[in-house]
Amino acid sequence: EYAPYGEVPLHSWHWDGRAHVDPTREANAEQIRLANKTLTLAEACASEGRDWHVVLRQRILEEAAERDMRKELGLPPAVAQGQANNSNQDKDDDDDDE
Repeated sequence: EYAPYGEVPLHSWHWDGRAHVDPTREANAEQIRLANKTLTLAEACASEGRDWHVVLRQRILEEAAERDMRKELGLPPAVAQGQANNSNQDKDDDDDDE
């Protein structure tokens, strides 16, 4: 937007981001923020200079390709991370009963 003659136009600076010191900790924090809706996929991708449309489309295509390859090779379906944690927790709970 243009400012009237003699006035300083509004502006802001956008500096390149820096890598976090602890990438695992930052990834966990990002996952939490995405889950509680305080961060959008668009914002998360933009912070890495990526387009969320491309990321989402690529994720869907790769998951479909992996599912098809596992089926072709006669492998069982991949277990989602959350499901894997729950099944391990169930095994731990069963051990407590003994």
